[in-house]
Amino acid sequence: EILVQGNAAYLQKEEEQLLALRSLLYEERWEGMVQDLFGRKGAKPVIKKLDDRIEKDLARIATFRTLEAQGIIYSYDTHTDTFVCVRNP
Repeated sequence: EILVQGNAAYLQKEEEQLLALRSLLYEERWEGMVQDLFGRKGAKPVIKKLDDRIEKDLARIATFRTLEAQGIIYSYDTHTDTFVCVRNP
């Protein structure tokens, strides 16, 4: 396990928000967040801007999951209020 601090510096604000929410509300799991996003997507009344954001967030989560499958794990440390990237060789 190798801590890669530099990679976390390149996160976009929206990616940081997703990682923080996953840590704070979803016990470091994507499944619950994805379920909630799908539950909100297309809810009536449809708010186009919200639907667009949900689509983009789902795409970001898919990217994080792809990286995780490759052993690259991004997370939010609630104790230090920092984002970290760990690479599992």
